[in-house]
Amino acid sequence: MLIYNYKKEFIGIHQSYLDMFNLANLSELQELRMDFADFFVKTPGHIYNFEHIHWIDYIIYNKSETKQKVIINMNDVNYTATVDVKIFFLANEASKKAYAVDLLDLCVYPDKEKSQDMSNNGNFTKELTQDNQKEAQSVINNIDQPSINYLFDPSLASKELGLSIELVKEFVQDFITQANEFKEELYLSVVTNDANKIKIVSHKLKGVAANLRIQDAFKIINNINISSDLIQIKKDIDSFYLIIDKLSRNNTMDDLVVIFKDD
Repeated sequence: MLIYNYKKEFIGIHQSYLDMFNLANLSELQELRMDFADFFVKTPGHIYNFEHIHWIDYIIYNKSETKQKVIINMNDVNYTATVDVKIFFLANEASKKAYAVDLLDLCVYPDKEKSQDMSNNGNFTKELTQDNQKEAQSVINNIDQPSINYLFDPSLASKELGLSIELVKEFVQDFITQANEFKEELYLSVVTNDANKIKIVSHKLKGVAANLRIQDAFKIINNINISSDLIQIKKDIDSFYLIIDKLSRNNTMDDLVVIFKDD
């Protein structure tokens, strides 16, 4: 359990968490960070220190039934947990709400990609030849421009999830960043016929797209995730990154509805 006072200041931690993180006491933790939330890794689809709303408020008032996940980086080790927040009252501030935060199923973050990519000699990444890398970069530089008409309405996610438009846009920006980080990896996987890696990466993206109600992006990335036709997968990846590009250029606009039309 983590304890936060009515000001949402971090004031206490359960011994079991310190044991998990190999820390002797709270003072040792605070030598690293004063607020435990500063250890949360900013990752799409997970809880972190949001810019437009306090993460505790987000959990308490979120109307979605989806479990709230967090990734915690402590001394260069990543941990994962489901976050649950309960309201209670402290004796010295008896009329003001305090917060007990439970990190459920806290464990070291399982890096599935590394375990699945491990070779017999212990290396965690597949060797890619320079020719493969050049081919993949050439594919990226010559992405097909499919015809696409698309409507994205962030107010839909705002209403259904009970979030502010500003927070939805922050999540969308995180999604754009994550998608761009995976771009080269997806195209390399097409070039090297690595269907397993395509499934792993696309699975990470489709959950966030679904949560944010970016419907056409979700449909495309889901098709990529379940398909075994590399020619169609490549076309779908092209379409997906066309959406990401247009979404990136429109996410800072003040309008609530962003319409993507053929250029």
